[in-house]
Amino acid sequence: MYKSVMKSWSMPALRLKKSILRKPKRQEIYIRRYSMHFSKPKRPIQLMEICGTHTMSIARSGLKSLLPDDVKLISGPGCPVCVTPSSLIDLAYDLAQRPDILLCSYGDLFRIPGSKHPSLQGLPQVKICLSCMDALTLAKENPSKNVIFLGVGFETTAPGSAIAILEAQRQNIQNFFFLSLLKQTKPAICTLLEQENTQIDGFLCPGHVAAIIGEQGFTFLPNQYHHPGVISGFDPEDILYSIELPIQMLNQNKPAIQNTYGRIVKPQGNQTADRIKRWSHFT
Repeated sequence: MYKSVMKSWSMPALRLKKSILRKPKRQEIYIRRYSMHFSKPKRPIQLMEICGTHTMSIARSGLKSLLPDDVKLISGPGCPVCVTPSSLIDLAYDLAQRPDILLCSYGDLFRIPGSKHPSLQGLPQVKICLSCMDALTLAKENPSKNVIFLGVGFETTAPGSAIAILEAQRQNIQNFFFLSLLKQTKPAICTLLEQENTQIDGFLCPGHVAAIIGEQGFTFLPNQYHHPGVISGFDPEDILYSIELPIQMLNQNKPAIQNTYGRIVKPQGNQTADRIKRWSHFT
């Protein structure tokens, strides 16, 4: 059974794979056996995983130790909180000193220090929210306060924030504000590739971002930069297979975008979420 799954790794095989990997020991055996069948790169290759969730999965599962010696993984931009400029944390800290303001965002953001100030964690005017809609509820419950949501994230969180903004407009909530710290994936990748002496040969593209922008959101990689990209899920076996594909494309000098997360990601992405972003002027 291992051999048949490793040989094809089709979508039916992926579903079969899930059924045989319920126990960690089986997962470890399967991953190690599959890694023995890796294509041998014709030259040293450096691949970048863009997403912090991929980075954590790779570290926890020890995937780097299973790769061919000529294949190296580089951690990319990571989570949007980690790449938020310290100057914006300083701005948020200054806002949190005002008694008429409640500052809201995800908990991770409040643990990051600024360049002039410590982190916002523990400040009385700071509230942790699980979503932008939670901040909208706080605004309704505290009409004497100006509630500011620090909207951090890539394309994944933008639609949810957009819904909250549209809902605030619909309900005419005047004390709700959105400070956008949102980022787009494409400019970050383009900046990396346009740096002098960049040594990145291909990319593992984040599955959750691709769920919003689709396969089409990453076609600039082969079209503009002649680099392969693979949209990957987050389980170790998903990532391992997604590392194998760019090796094959580079060996054949045929860069393309391939999607191994087809159970979630569609070619055009989530068009409803995209329309919501555009309605609220998120691009």
